[in-house]
Amino acid sequence: MGINRKFSWLVLILFIFVTFGSSHAIIEHINKNKLDKAFAEFKKGNLDKASIMYREIIEKNPKNFQAHFGLGVIYQAKKKYNLALKHFQACVSINPSFAPTYNNMGWIYFVTGQYDRAQLEYMNAIEKDPTYFLAYNNLGALFFARNQVDTAEFIFNKVLKMHPNNLMALNNMGLVYEFRGQYDKAEHKFGEVLSMDPDNATAQLNLARVYSSRGKWGSARRILEKLIKKRPDSPAIISALAYFHFRTGNMEKSKHYLEKILKMNPDYFSAREMLSYILMKEGKYKKAITHLEKLHKIAPYYFNVLYNLGFCYRESEKYEKAMFYYKKALKIRPDSLDTLNSLGLTYEAAGDYNLAFYYYNHALMKNPSNTDSLLSISRIYIYYGKLDEAEIYLDRILKNDIMNKAAIVEKSYIFWNRNKKNLAINMVKSVLNKDPDYLPALYAYGLFKFLKGQECEGLQILRKTINIDNKFLKEIKEYPRINEKLEKNIHN
Repeated sequence: MGINRKFSWLVLILFIFVTFGSSHAIIEHINKNKLDKAFAEFKKGNLDKASIMYREIIEKNPKNFQAHFGLGVIYQAKKKYNLALKHFQACVSINPSFAPTYNNMGWIYFVTGQYDRAQLEYMNAIEKDPTYFLAYNNLGALFFARNQVDTAEFIFNKVLKMHPNNLMALNNMGLVYEFRGQYDKAEHKFGEVLSMDPDNATAQLNLARVYSSRGKWGSARRILEKLIKKRPDSPAIISALAYFHFRTGNMEKSKHYLEKILKMNPDYFSAREMLSYILMKEGKYKKAITHLEKLHKIAPYYFNVLYNLGFCYRESEKYEKAMFYYKKALKIRPDSLDTLNSLGLTYEAAGDYNLAFYYYNHALMKNPSNTDSLLSISRIYIYYGKLDEAEIYLDRILKNDIMNKAAIVEKSYIFWNRNKKNLAINMVKSVLNKDPDYLPALYAYGLFKFLKGQECEGLQILRKTINIDNKFLKEIKEYPRINEKLEKNIHN
């Protein structure tokens, strides 16, 4: 129910398919010559010059689907997606059998988070050309982004059956294994790519990331240092360096590289997303929101951004906005237990316990053993003084996980309210003996000590808890006497 940690740079290799294959239309020689020249300018990176040439062709022959396609690709590269779609749709109306058009439309819908529409277009591309491996790769990437990893693996394997040495599919299979934590298999797949193409930068970056995940810092550093010498201004390599420092705990260095990327390219999505995550981890929610709102403008339907906006606004106590973004995230992934539970937490924080209970219970209906939902429902029952009902939910957790710290701490409140104060204190102490830094137990221990009459010791423990995480201040406000003494102590 915290921050969504799945970053877009771990999502698979996506491709804009830029090609002008054989046409079924009859094209005048002069137009064919212009098409070739326009495409040559595109390959050189002269997008404005190429777009002028494509528009000239369209003015003379509005039914030239290749010119519409070329202009659509240019707008796609410039992230002017509405204009790109306009020309791709014109291309479809002129030549509905040209598979790359559907693939590119699918790509646009994918990067803007419109997954259902993306899937439809990728399927259209495959229907038009069942051997079109780029559309298969992108379809696999879509399922991967939806956390349907088994389906993604099936599709990538299908590509490899058609093209056993397809570097994209091999890289993507490596990413599937990496996602599952099967690092040996991931290394093997990336190694296959490098055995065929030793200079493949994508595979090298993927391999460096796997080494970082396995704690092979020296191996990861060697790859990245070699790459950055060859391409010092490559955003992808700088991003990989940022991730390396992130994994080694050097957040300042990581932020330095991410900010460098964003100076070079303010629209570099994964760099801004990673920077927002670091800011969230540091509790700098206002700064994180600034980055996330920019990402939201680029990809208004991207689940991770919507979810993390909800998280930041909730932590900033702007509950209406948090609810708004969580609900948008829920429309994209209706079965997301994290989103349902986060909505419950938001309503609970806003004081609407009925709606909080509704969302917790909705999550529990989808997964009856979901620990977060069981804990949250028990907490609401405790709030209303329904201790027996609360205990039933906590026992469901402890039946499967007898040492669950959160459930033990919650159950200690039940025993405290039943006037079994020593038992409650002993339960919390048992948690702290195993994990002295578990803050909910530390808070409960300080609270119980104070309420039992050992005020000085209780205040000392509560102060320590607040110094580590000041979110417990809000809970202490429910106890005016404790709050007054803490404030008096701070002023003194």
